[in-house]
Amino acid sequence: MLDDLRGALRRLWKNPGASVAAVLALGIGIGFNTAIFSVADALLLRPLPIPEIDRVVMPAGQNEGDPRSFRSISPADYREWKSSAKSFQSLAVSHGWSANLTGAGDPVPLEGSQVTASLFDVLQVQPLMGRAFLAEEELPGKDRSVLLSYNLWQRQFGSDPAILSRTIELSGRKFTVIGVMPKGITFPQPSEFWVPLAMKSEDWNEAGSFFLKAVGRLRPGVALEAARAELQGIAQRMTAQYPVNHRKLGARLELLRERISGDLTASYTRVTVAAALFLLLIACLNVASLQFAHVVSRTREMAIRGALGAPRLRLLRQILTESVLVALAGAVFGLLVAVWSLDLMKSSMPPEVERWLPGWQKLGLNGLVLVCTTVTAMAAGLLSGLGPALWLSRTPILGNLHDSGRGSTGSATRQRLRNLLVGGEIALATVLLAGAVLMVKGFHSIGQLSLSVDPAHVLTLRVTLPQQRYPDHAAIARFERDLLDRLNGAPGVASVAVTSDLPYSDSMNRSYVTFEGRADDGRPKAIAQIQNVSGGFFRTLGIPVLDGRAFDGSEAEDSQKVAIVTSAFVRQYFPGQNPMGRRFHLGDGKWWTITGIAGDVAHDFTERTPQPVVYLPYSQSGWGAFDVAVQTAGEPMAVLPAVRAAVRAIDPAQPLALIRSFRKLINDSILGIGHMAAMLTVLGAVALFLSVLGIYSLMAWSVRERTREIGVRVALGAQRGQILRMVLKKGVWIAAISLPLGLAGAIAVARLLSQLLFGVSTSDILAFIGMPLVLALALTAACLVPARRATRTDPLTALRHE
Repeated sequence: MLDDLRGALRRLWKNPGASVAAVLALGIGIGFNTAIFSVADALLLRPLPIPEIDRVVMPAGQNEGDPRSFRSISPADYREWKSSAKSFQSLAVSHGWSANLTGAGDPVPLEGSQVTASLFDVLQVQPLMGRAFLAEEELPGKDRSVLLSYNLWQRQFGSDPAILSRTIELSGRKFTVIGVMPKGITFPQPSEFWVPLAMKSEDWNEAGSFFLKAVGRLRPGVALEAARAELQGIAQRMTAQYPVNHRKLGARLELLRERISGDLTASYTRVTVAAALFLLLIACLNVASLQFAHVVSRTREMAIRGALGAPRLRLLRQILTESVLVALAGAVFGLLVAVWSLDLMKSSMPPEVERWLPGWQKLGLNGLVLVCTTVTAMAAGLLSGLGPALWLSRTPILGNLHDSGRGSTGSATRQRLRNLLVGGEIALATVLLAGAVLMVKGFHSIGQLSLSVDPAHVLTLRVTLPQQRYPDHAAIARFERDLLDRLNGAPGVASVAVTSDLPYSDSMNRSYVTFEGRADDGRPKAIAQIQNVSGGFFRTLGIPVLDGRAFDGSEAEDSQKVAIVTSAFVRQYFPGQNPMGRRFHLGDGKWWTITGIAGDVAHDFTERTPQPVVYLPYSQSGWGAFDVAVQTAGEPMAVLPAVRAAVRAIDPAQPLALIRSFRKLINDSILGIGHMAAMLTVLGAVALFLSVLGIYSLMAWSVRERTREIGVRVALGAQRGQILRMVLKKGVWIAAISLPLGLAGAIAVARLLSQLLFGVSTSDILAFIGMPLVLALALTAACLVPARRATRTDPLTALRHE
C-alpha cells in the first residue's frame, strides 16, 4: 500500500496541470457540499442542544383540506391532549409575549414566552444556573418568576453571576430572576426570557380561543405515525364535543427539528443539498474524464507491466489510490471553500431573521461535518476513479499493447465512455442552471408587491405598549391618536399609519366570520385575516380603495362598527354580489358593517392567491402591540429622530423595535429564499464552468488521439473547413444529446420548486430556452479552441506522432 501511495504521488507530481485541475474541481464540489451540509446540520439535524431531539415533536391544529396549515391550539385542546394522549411522555404549551425591559436605563424591547412548567421537562434542559419553574408558579399571583436566556444575561446584565434573586421589570410588572438558561436555548423562537403561563383553572376549559403553541416528548418506542393517529382520534372527539369551534379542525404532528425554523425551511434546505450533490457529481465526472485521459496515456505502460506479470488488481488499486489522493487534497481545499462560504452566509444574515433560526449561531465546521467531509472526499475519489478503473479491467492486455501502438486512433469503447462522462456533466449542469434561474426569478417575483408606493421610502417599526400602563382599548387608542397627530405634518413625513400586522411581517390574526342572514348549511366556516388599521393605512402603503371610502379617524368606539374588506374577500364570500352594507361578526358579539372594498395585497410569500382580509379601524378595535408605517419623500431613516421624539413626548419609557424600511422588512421575510437562490446561482455558475472545462478537455484529448488521422487527411488534401467540421461534429453531437436530457430533468425540478415557491413555472422561457442556449454557446466556444488547433496540424509532424 505504501508503494502505491509513493507511486501515486510521483505520477501526480509529474502531471501538475491535470492534478491541480482535478484538485480544484473536486475541492469546489466538496467545499460547497461541506458548507451546505453544515447548514442542514444547524437548521434541520441539531437546531437546539436538546437530548434525543428526534423524540421531541410539535402538535398543532390543522384545517381540513389545507395540509400546510399549522394552527395554534386552545386551552381545552391542551387539557384533553395532556389527559388522554398516551403517546407523550410530557407535554407543554406556550404563548409569545413581547415585553419592554424597564427600570434600568433606556427601555429595551424583548421577545419572550409564557410557558407551562413542563416545557423544560419536554426539552430535558435545565438552567445553567438557578432553577426551572415549579408547577405552583402556573397559578395567578404566583407567576412572578423569570428565566433569562444566555444571550440576554450576557448582553443586558453583563454576565452578572449575582443575577439570581434580582428583581427586573417587564412591561411595568416586577419579576424575580430564578435562573439563566444554557447557551443556544431560545425555544419557543425567539425567546429571550420565559415566565410562567398562569391561568385560572376554568380558563383551561376555553375551546374557542386558539393562541397556544404545543410541544411534546414522545414516550420511548412510540412511532411518529402512531402518535399522529392518536392525536387525530382526539381531534375527532373534540369536534364532536365542540361542533362550532372545532368544526373541520384536525390535528397535525411534526418533529420539532423540522418545524422550528419554519414550515418551508426543511424543504428549501433539502433542495439546496440536492443541488450541491449535483455539483459534486459534475465535479466527479469532470475528474473521471481527466483521470481517464491520464489512464489512456499510460495504456502502453500498464500493458507492459501486465505482460510482465503485474496483477490486474494491483493496477486497478494504483488508479483508485491516485483518485483518492486527489480527492483528499480536494477536501483540504474544499474546507477553505466551506469556511469562506459559511462566513459569507453568516455575515449576510440580518439579526431580525437570525433570531428565528435557532441553529444559525453555531453554524460552522464541527466534528460531524468534518467526518462527513472525509467520507464525501473518499466517495468522490472512488467514484471519479471507478470509470477508468473498470475500463482498464475489461480491456485485454494484448489489446492495450495493440491500441497503444503507432497509428492508433483510439478504442471506440474508451471514446464512448469519456463521451458519456462529459455528456453527464452537461445534462446535470443544465438542470442546475435552469433551477437557479427559476429560483432567482421566483425570489424577485415574490418580493414585488402590488403597491403604488415604493417600499424603500416607507419606515416601519414595532411598538408594544405594556398592559400595566395601557390597561384598556381607550388608553391604547389615545396613544395611537397622539402619535399620529404628532407625526402627521412632521418634516419629511408624507403620511403615517398604524396597523396590527404589516404585510410580510410574519404576524397575522385569522378569525372565523359569521354573516348576518346566512344559515349554517354545514359548509366550512368563513375565515379571514383580521387587521386593525388607522385611517392613513391605505394611503401610506399605497393600497387602493376600490369602492366606498377609507377610514378617516372619526370612527368612534361607541358608534357603528365599520369594516373594509378586500377583493379576495368579496370573490370568495360574495361572488356576483354587492357586499356594501352587509354585516358580519367575528365571534365577539359585535356586528361590523362593510363600508369599503380595498385592493388585494400579499401578506405572506407562500400565498398562491390573495387571501380574504378584513380591515377594522383602530379606533374601534385593536390591542397594544402594533406596527407603525411612515411614508417619506426620501431616505426613511431620516425621519426616525422625529418618530423617537414623538414617542418620548407621549411616553418616555416606551421603546421602539424592529426599525427598518418596508423594503428591508420584505427582503428579510424572504431572505431564506434569497440565500437559496444565491446558492443555486453559484452552484449553477460552477457547473457551467466545469461543463465547459469537460467538453474542452474531451475535444483536446480527441484531437490529440486523432493527430495521425488528421495529418493523413491534410496530406490527402482535406481543407481546413472540413477538418474544423469533423472535429466540431463530435462536441456538437454530445451537447445535442445531453441538453435535451438535462431539460427533461430541469422540468422535473421545476415541478418540485413550483410546490415550494409561487411564480415558478415549467414554461419559463429564460430557464428552458435562454439558459440552455447560453450553455450551448459556451460549449461550442469550448469546442472551437481544439478544433482550430486541429486545422493547423502539420502532416509531417502528425505522421511522426506516437
